[in-house]
Amino acid sequence: MSRRLSQGLLAVTFSLVLLSCGQTVNAVQAFDTPSGSGLPAPAPIVPTPTPSPAPVPNPTPPAGPTAPASPDPAFGQDGRVVLRETGSSLAALVRQQKDGRLVVRATRAVSEGVYEPLLYRLNTGGTLDTTFGVGGRVTFAPAAIRTVSALLPLPDGRLLVGSSFLERIGSAEGVVQIVERFTSSGALDPTFGQGGRVILPVDGFTSDLQSLALQPDGQVLVGAGFSTFRLQPGGALDPSFGEGGRVADILSLGLPDGGFLSLGTTTDGSTLRRHLPDGRLDSSFGEGGALSFPQLAQYGAVREESVVARDGRIYVSLSTASPAASGPPVDLTFRWWVLGLGSNGERLASFGKDGVVEYTGRTPTLVGVQRDGRVVLQDGRLDVSGDVDPGFRPSFSPERRLSGAILQDDDRLVRFGSLVQGNEGAEAALLERLLP
Repeated sequence: MSRRLSQGLLAVTFSLVLLSCGQTVNAVQAFDTPSGSGLPAPAPIVPTPTPSPAPVPNPTPPAGPTAPASPDPAFGQDGRVVLRETGSSLAALVRQQKDGRLVVRATRAVSEGVYEPLLYRLNTGGTLDTTFGVGGRVTFAPAAIRTVSALLPLPDGRLLVGSSFLERIGSAEGVVQIVERFTSSGALDPTFGQGGRVILPVDGFTSDLQSLALQPDGQVLVGAGFSTFRLQPGGALDPSFGEGGRVADILSLGLPDGGFLSLGTTTDGSTLRRHLPDGRLDSSFGEGGALSFPQLAQYGAVREESVVARDGRIYVSLSTASPAASGPPVDLTFRWWVLGLGSNGERLASFGKDGVVEYTGRTPTLVGVQRDGRVVLQDGRLDVSGDVDPGFRPSFSPERRLSGAILQDDDRLVRFGSLVQGNEGAEAALLERLLP
């Protein structure tokens, strides 16, 4: 199970995905220069395919048996694509464009402690899209402290990229967070910010840029530094949003109406909050815009994991940690939970037991909700009543190291990470696509 222990064993984590609910993706002058417009071509790569709530009705369950998690033969070779580079590489983030093509953020090790961020774009069948950058990829100057942490494909084919730097540039020091916009061909868009880049007003040592979401009017929400910012289409901060363009709550999931959900921790414990498009809390959600989970406190400290939504339904995954019955005091027992909620925060009466399911899989990370209402996790699937789907169990193997997954618009599951090659342990970026 993935844990961000650097912020404390029971600290907040945010993992987000939005599918069919909006445009969200679980985020400078003279920083890096992407290739793809007049720069020398990099060494070629060879893609190797390889209170009791009122009942809320659920979608009609699918008829007949569920299909197994089989590889998609239309993607790469037997459902798998491997992107090999000189040195080890990892596919760390994937997003789907409106036309079905996939944008991949990868990282390649160039020397000890120094990593080069890469962007690839794949056609729907898994081949490199050679109209993007140079030969299907955009590269950046190596930086030991650059993290490309958010991608947001725009409806017109352009791409927003969120990054964080841990260094001093001019008057800014600590974590410097930027948003860049690329054209469909992979070049920086000069009509956005200054030369295609916007530096967010976040100073000091704080969390990375984590998320991006597109509002219906073309404005962009950015989750960074424990805050949510709103950028106008040209990249300027929107002063009408919150206070001076900022709301003191992190963006976890964008919603179709331009509002957003925030999953995190307050002095009252773990909470889910819903904001209106202008940044104000939505008083129709929960109590005054916030919803807590006291029913899980009996199992130990509650930690946030992820949130997804579709068609007015919201699913939240949480974990609880309590001291183990035996062993050292530092040993903890973890349990995973998935909560089903209606649009105003009421629990789905027909999902699990009063809207709560204890999940017994390997990881509680939610990926998305399929069109028929089934809830997909990184390593399994729940039907509309919350029961585990025994016919959908994606396989794991020692040579595959998975870092995440997304659910495509057609309900195909794309998992990504790296493939360990040979006895020396070198890794290559890996994507695999599974049928619904």
